[in-house]
Amino acid sequence: GRYAEAEPMYRRALDIREGIAGPDHPSYATLLINLAYNYDEDGQPERPGPVRRRALGIFRAKFGDDNPETAWAYTSLGSLLGQLGQHGEGADMTIKALDIRRRLLGENHPLTAVAYNSVAAALVRRGGLEGAGDKAAEPYYRQALAILRQSVGEAHIDTARAHAATSNTPK
Repeated sequence: GRYAEAEPMYRRALDIREGIAGPDHPSYATLLINLAYNYDEDGQPERPGPVRRRALGIFRAKFGDDNPETAWAYTSLGSLLGQLGQHGEGADMTIKALDIRRRLLGENHPLTAVAYNSVAAALVRRGGLEGAGDKAAEPYYRQALAILRQSVGEAHIDTARAHAATSNTPK
């Protein structure tokens, strides 16, 4: 919880990583996203967006859109944009991450389930597809739950969270 104290440490780690690998290396991008999470937790909503965009740019330049790290960066940025009220772009980013994870990891991977859940949350914030409200999110929540039941089981914390999200959507 000491986020203000952590920021200089993240900055120092970024300086070290830049000196070792350069500012366009994927490990530098990973540190950028970690810094952005620190900003989130510190209640600085205006600061993580540019940092996440920079990280996404690095991952896309290095790997293109066929890489789990790129999917992670899309999800991270999409979630933030949704929280900041940029619901359309945020939903688009999370959908892009889902597409990548489905293609690379398959339909039944736990990280694909996480991506389904992220899309559902983005659709709820956006108001659903074509104004359909929470109903548009429901199939995504249900798919996440089905994948998690199969891949990690009923007793897993992610499955419990998916149960809770699914039970909060309209029937």
